[in-house]
Amino acid sequence: GLLLLGATLGFLALIERLGIFSVQPLFSTTADGIRARVTFDDTNSLGGVLAATAVVGIPLALTAKGLWRKALGWSCVAVAMVGVVATLSRGALLGLAVGAVVVVVFAPIRARTRIALLSTGVLGVVVLLGIVLDPAWVAAKLTGIGDNESALYRLYLMRSAARMFVDHPLGIGPGNWATVITAYHDPRLPANLLESHTTIVTVLVENGPIGALALLAAWLVAAWKMAVAAVKAPGSRVEVASALGGLAVLLVQSMTYSIETNKFLWLLIGAGLAAAA
Repeated sequence: GLLLLGATLGFLALIERLGIFSVQPLFSTTADGIRARVTFDDTNSLGGVLAATAVVGIPLALTAKGLWRKALGWSCVAVAMVGVVATLSRGALLGLAVGAVVVVVFAPIRARTRIALLSTGVLGVVVLLGIVLDPAWVAAKLTGIGDNESALYRLYLMRSAARMFVDHPLGIGPGNWATVITAYHDPRLPANLLESHTTIVTVLVENGPIGALALLAAWLVAAWKMAVAAVKAPGSRVEVASALGGLAVLLVQSMTYSIETNKFLWLLIGAGLAAAA
């Protein structure tokens, strides 16, 4: 079900990026052109869900019985991945790469298949960065991150967060970041940029050190339980590996976006732990 949903959203993201059809009014920037968001409020949220869904589908496609099931599985994975590219979300693209490695490592497949998939993934990254995406965009967004406006904004937000934490070491209360940061806003930031774009920073400022440690503990325990089950429980290894890979995608994206209340993140944690149990 998740795989079919991801393929549907990925197809809609592609035709939105191409300017053919969009569910919502187009979101376009001077630097990036059209960035797909389909039914989501934000392109990064869509990118994270598409990347996680694509990774979830890899073990399912690998172990599917019958040619038609395999073809359907890999087609859905491919379309979801194309949708990630259509969002131009750097966090989602990086999460996709990390999640794909995690899922290939833990999936119940032969060593030569594992090596072939990892090699294909490296080749795909080279093609994506060197051919599919505009080289100027890659240089500005990836190699030129030190001069990139978006990256600098995150540093300024960190400084604002540090000042808030010093004044409120026990936290400002859940959901209060956007309200309180107005008093600590760095003058170099746009007035409407009120989110931290880093999950653990948001949780630390809002809920204090105890809240941040609790969140990290929950993530680490969930990932550990899934990893152990993926190695020791052959009967549920496919499902556990799928959920663990999807979780890895979103944990990587949490470094560039605030997703502590992301429903898809907690869905994958719940599904992975259920399969592990």
